[in-house]
Amino acid sequence: MARNKSKAELEAENRFLRKGDRVVSFTAIFTQLVKTGGLVAIAYMGYLSIAALSGKSTKANILVSLLGDMRSSQTLSWVLTAGSVSYGAAQAKLRKRAEKRLGDRVKELEQVIDSGRSSSRE
Repeated sequence: MARNKSKAELEAENRFLRKGDRVVSFTAIFTQLVKTGGLVAIAYMGYLSIAALSGKSTKANILVSLLGDMRSSQTLSWVLTAGSVSYGAAQAKLRKRAEKRLGDRVKELEQVIDSGRSSSRE
């Protein structure tokens, strides 16, 4: 049964809850500061990178001009497409093999538990 708390107990509980609320609020503010500070730092580093490379010929310019060429872009897209399709086919084959293996295992376990039962995998 719940008993009535005294005024001192209620005040102590209230102080405890207020401290907990302050900790939660501080944590939320600190988390947002870290997230925002990280984004600002990333943007600043990007700005510094662009400022350092401005007006200079670099390997990045060579790569951009190479990828900008139409034939190399088409070749790259065909290579990536073929690679993606072959990766997808290999994953489908692996998935089917795993489903068959696990399905057979379920069937065996169902037979061990109740030999008179029909399997859900048939």
